[in-house]
Amino acid sequence: CLNLQYHLLIRLQSYKINAYLSYRNNQFDMARNRIAYEKKVVAQMIRLYCRCKEGNRAVCDSCRQLQEYAFARLDRCRFGERKPACRNCKVHCYKPEMRQQMRAVMRYAGPRMLLSNPILVLCHMAETMRRKRRNAHAG
Repeated sequence: CLNLQYHLLIRLQSYKINAYLSYRNNQFDMARNRIAYEKKVVAQMIRLYCRCKEGNRAVCDSCRQLQEYAFARLDRCRFGERKPACRNCKVHCYKPEMRQQMRAVMRYAGPRMLLSNPILVLCHMAETMRRKRRNAHAG
């Protein structure tokens, strides 16, 4: 019984260390390459939406088109690495139908990402709070 408790404790500690390292790496990635980070989040959200909401094993054509469109918009973002969240942006570069489709994907996948990829969600929330704090001090 003590041996089992010891192994569980070791596993828990290694999980915490891996989670912390993953968090630190994500923080570094967000600070260094915001566009790549946004693409990663969008791809995971679309994959989750297509798999769970639409019941597909692989990403369907309409979801793939949405992902390609989102990636193209991110690549052409006029703000570059200093881009705000798309919903807070003054320039809406999405076509209205694509924006509506992306909003539906995010509304469905956002809360469910906490179960599928909790570290990414926590990093995203931390980054959002950090940006709000920075903007509050700046303006």
